[in-house]
Amino acid sequence: MTTEMWERETERAWVDLRNGLTRWLAEVPPDETVRIALGWAEDETTEGGAPWVEVCVRGSSVCSTVAGNSDLDPRFHLDDRRGGQLLDLGWSLEDEGGELWRVDDVPASAGVLASVLVATLRDVCGVPAPSFLVTSGYDDDGPLDAGDLPFGLRVEDGDEEAEPAGRELDLTVTVAEGPDELRDLVAAAMVDITGDEVEFDADGDIAVPAGNTVVYVRVEEDSPAVVLFAALLAGVRWTPRVGHTLNDVNGHVRYGRLHFLEDGCVMVEYRIFCRPFVPELLRHAVVGMSLLVDGLDVALQERIGGRTFADHGDGVV
Repeated sequence: MTTEMWERETERAWVDLRNGLTRWLAEVPPDETVRIALGWAEDETTEGGAPWVEVCVRGSSVCSTVAGNSDLDPRFHLDDRRGGQLLDLGWSLEDEGGELWRVDDVPASAGVLASVLVATLRDVCGVPAPSFLVTSGYDDDGPLDAGDLPFGLRVEDGDEEAEPAGRELDLTVTVAEGPDELRDLVAAAMVDITGDEVEFDADGDIAVPAGNTVVYVRVEEDSPAVVLFAALLAGVRWTPRVGHTLNDVNGHVRYGRLHFLEDGCVMVEYRIFCRPFVPELLRHAVVGMSLLVDGLDVALQERIGGRTFADHGDGVV
């Protein structure tokens, strides 16, 4: 996936989150409190929490709060510029260094408030994408479950002493000084992703089985990027129909871009910029590519012919 495609998909995810929040707010859920936070595991080195916004619905009005510096780990502290951004979004300072809050009437301002919450998380708190967020909430009967929190986010247990539902996100940010260091970072992340030891092959790739084929992970030599690619079909004869079909698929796929090679092979490729390198972004790339290629080869074969790599019996180019 190119940087442009990644940005487009991320923007679409933010729009989906905003729309989900708007629908939820417009229904005015009775006496519910919901928190959306950066999914970040605290340990003995942390001195506070990660950024969050909280929405407390009472009747036809809602009071929202956003974490202030007294709640945040120092690495997330708000400087004067970001504090000014919050004030511009309509937040009011509750106390020096503490939480900021605002009161809205819903459903009249549901869309406005949803946009403010998304802008706060994305533009002020610096959350890279909605996939980095988790949500939790409660009402008078106790914790809310995923059905009560229709935002498309991972739901944490409402009991603060309980282990968060799902896996922890690795949001470590590292700037690699050259391709060798980036390869080390990628290898370490791939162990966590696959659950097995990994190694680069003679071509400099890590192979991940996916459906009938294999997704290869490669660190580029001339740019701080990682490219994922997989062969979908072989023995395809070029015709205008092939070009039309690949263009049509490229207009709809959410991860990767399909290419036709001169030897009759159809490949899919996904490139992510990795300066800085964040393991969670690589995880999303690998999962996204694996989901994309699983079954896409057969669907393409029905339209343009050729052989899948299951027909070869090995799936390896």
